Amino acid sequence: MALTNSPLISPGDYVSLDCAGGQILLNRSVMCNDTSVSLDLCDITFCQYSLEGVQLTSQTSFTRCQVSGTASVANPSALNTTLNLTVANVDSHYSGVVNLALAVPGVYVSLGCAGGEIFLNGSMVCKNSEVNHIRLCDAPICQYSMVGVDPNPQSTRFTGWETSGDAYASNPFLINTSLSLTMPDPKSQYSGIVNLSLKTDQQTTPVQVTIHTFVPYATGSSYANVTICISSLVCPLSNLPNGAVVSLSTNTTYKLVANSPYSVEQWDSNAGNVSHYLSSTTPIYITSSGAISLIVEGSKTWAGYVNSPIVSTVSFSMASVTFHVPYIGSAAFSGIGVWVGIGGFGGALWQAGIESDNGTIRAFWEARSISSGQRKLVVDAAMTINPTDAMLVTLSTSNGVSYATVKDLTTDVAWSVKYQFTPNTQSAEWIVEPHFNPNSSNPTFGPGQYVEFENLRVDSSSPTLEGCFFAPYALIGDLKIWPGALSEASGGSLYFTVY
Repeated sequence: MALTNSPLISPGDYVSLDCAGGQILLNRSVMCNDTSVSLDLCDITFCQYSLEGVQLTSQTSFTRCQVSGTASVANPSALNTTLNLTVANVDSHYSGVVNLALAVPGVYVSLGCAGGEIFLNGSMVCKNSEVNHIRLCDAPICQYSMVGVDPNPQSTRFTGWETSGDAYASNPFLINTSLSLTMPDPKSQYSGIVNLSLKTDQQTTPVQVTIHTFVPYATGSSYANVTICISSLVCPLSNLPNGAVVSLSTNTTYKLVANSPYSVEQWDSNAGNVSHYLSSTTPIYITSSGAISLIVEGSKTWAGYVNSPIVSTVSFSMASVTFHVPYIGSAAFSGIGVWVGIGGFGGALWQAGIESDNGTIRAFWEARSISSGQRKLVVDAAMTINPTDAMLVTLSTSNGVSYATVKDLTTDVAWSVKYQFTPNTQSAEWIVEPHFNPNSSNPTFGPGQYVEFENLRVDSSSPTLEGCFFAPYALIGDLKIWPGALSEASGGSLYFTVY
């Protein structure tokens, strides 16, 4: 294992380790000591190491082992676990990240008050500047009276409080309000942002913003609309459907309200800062033209994300994803499917992926007519697939013929098929589908198991966070199998984890 700092890349599994405040041991050798390093670990398609995290001081708290790229860990919540590395091509450079996330307790907040002042509980904490990482309190919930001061009301006006993280302004439209700070875990460090927005008329220019929500065009039903408020009680833009375009002002706070029979999974926007992306109502601070996306979640028999085109005239002819095979037990965990699909919402479904049966993992494809219930399922018995293998599944359809390739990136073995079939092409899905073991009352995908989907693709490009998505979850008894937040990697591709 050699440190590499050369800009000339030779073949191998290159991994970045981040262990600020601690150490990372691989196979009991210290590879990272209170810093960040890049390592050339191995030159084969699959490598496995024992991974141990060490805290160098009692002042820190372990939160989670964070990984990206094709690096995976057996249990991200454990300090001692197993690290798996896979590379799609042994002749190419690979870069992943393993981060030992150690947090310093306390509630830290960054404040912004350009042109003004912020007072908390009567004490000035910000004056015409930015103040980074003030440690305010160490309790799970802290609350303050918050007063903003505009010393030049003749030239500037208050356009709202901008907040993010777990900082909440009780009324972001009032310059005198209250600030609440919450920590989901009192042991973890928190960082939020509170900004007092004082702007001139020239700094609040009109921009066009488009609403995006999931629409299954085959049925024509809408899963959600959006209402936009200019104050706590005044909401002039009501029940905006997918595709609605509205004029909003930059450097101004608005309130978003979800109108849906479903629960909110998340808000996203490239037009501004969404304060509380998991809430049914949230402030948004507009900074530019762009889109506001509302993703809602609903109960199905499977869990993941479904993407619809932004407009009904667009269709999807290709979908793909990469993921690692989860561990599949032999008794209670006898059946699970992980698949990619085109169609299925009000029309025919074309899908392919992997499924397990009594501990054996196989590739499969299926063509299903939703209206008639007819289906054709084909399972490949030749390819050997093991837990932790990295998989790439690609679907396409054209001129009445549908194609599927299931490739094991760890073993570099692929299974490709084509079939005379035309799916509905106005949705794409990335799904975990748990099955039942008739001899057991336990679920087949249980606590501690997860599947991370990476590199989501539709029509050879990555969908954006501001697209049109629906997040189904599965209920099996008292257990909820659900997708985590849809997120964007540094290269722009989307990823999420089903737990």
